[in-house]
Amino acid sequence: MFAVPGNVTNKNSWGPNTLIKQGAKLVATWEDMWEDLPPEVKRALTPPPSPESGSATSASLFPDEGLPPHEKRILSLLKADEAGMPPQPRDFEPKS
Repeated sequence: MFAVPGNVTNKNSWGPNTLIKQGAKLVATWEDMWEDLPPEVKRALTPPPSPESGSATSASLFPDEGLPPHEKRILSLLKADEAGMPPQPRDFEPKS
């Protein structure tokens, strides 16, 4: 049983809020329901991967080609930061 919670001051929310109190799973987004689906249902609902999603290169809004060296350096530092790797002090030292 799933229930979408409602505002406690709204009389129309009494039903779903009561169901949640009695053990219904609180649902705020579609992901909440997706988590509880059986694996075979998820597989049936998931579209097959498209050919372009199998490429080994990562997608980027900023192409590397054609950039001056100093801009390529900045872009590489930003990409490292996106991957959860904080830049190190040595990353900011000028390269010869």
